Amino acid sequence: MGFSEPQILARSEPVFTPFDAGRLDPQRLVELINGWLADCDLQRSPAFAGAALITGLAARSDNAAALTRVISERVGDSLIAAADDPRLESWLAFMGNCATLSRARAQTAVINFDIGGGTTNPALGLNGAVSLCGCHYIGARHLRFEPGGYRLVGGSEFGQRLLALLGIDAQPGDVLDVGEIARIVGWMVQGLEALLDPHSDWFARAPHRAFEQVAFRPPPLEAPLVTFSGGVGELIYRHQAGEPWPATTCFGDLGVDLAQAIVASPRLSRSLAVRPETAGRATVMGLTLHSCDISGSSLYLPDSSLLPLRDLPILARLPLPCAEPALQQALVLA
Repeated sequence: MGFSEPQILARSEPVFTPFDAGRLDPQRLVELINGWLADCDLQRSPAFAGAALITGLAARSDNAAALTRVISERVGDSLIAAADDPRLESWLAFMGNCATLSRARAQTAVINFDIGGGTTNPALGLNGAVSLCGCHYIGARHLRFEPGGYRLVGGSEFGQRLLALLGIDAQPGDVLDVGEIARIVGWMVQGLEALLDPHSDWFARAPHRAFEQVAFRPPPLEAPLVTFSGGVGELIYRHQAGEPWPATTCFGDLGVDLAQAIVASPRLSRSLAVRPETAGRATVMGLTLHSCDISGSSLYLPDSSLLPLRDLPILARLPLPCAEPALQQALVLA
């Protein structure tokens, strides 16, 4: 049982998460959500179900619950997930970006890198089922710049840590040179490449350990497909489709530089000819399309007061003659 063949009726343009002095800006969030509901004519015709996902650096904000409250008040009965366990974000990005692709190539493992402003969320899946997730503080907006150049405006705690690790002495107002930018982006690419290597100890080393929130250690795999999602993934696949690269730091961050470096990496770019479904919107699409997955007649609860069960993702569909390793893998993921 389930909802089949969903149709996308409207998509808003992406916007940067509104922050005010390091915290989410509830008033600006209300304005954005009201505008999107009006655009979709959902103020007159209420939504049947809704979903929202709070991820990355936004999930670390001490007032992230404000976003949950705003959406609940305006959309009603919604699945709202705050990815304080970032494996949920990794799983959703895979499901939104690669589920169809993975099922079409059922014998080929797929590793999806969901790369945003604050985190990279890798996920490994086979035949549409995710078996391994991780999260690392590699992202485009840990260092922020004046658009059009490399004059530093600010950075996150991880951006400051990275500058210190690389021995780059830079403060807001300073202009980084091309060599320093290459070292920063090169470090990020090394980290992404290490996530493909089952024998790598890159994130186990003391200087890099602070950039790993959830470890990702894939088993040895034979020629897995490598896909990308998130804002950086969107840039990569637009370029692959023939669009020119955007101007330097046009978004005020290193997203364009990181996307270019990934394309130049033989290990990371080996599957770019295979385009996944959604790229930049993978996490929100994963939650939108899978927030109404239902269990059919397989779930029995003797105590009806336990219903409704909220925020309960269906992580695996296991065949009746399920091998013990597959069952154990699903239980560990859950």
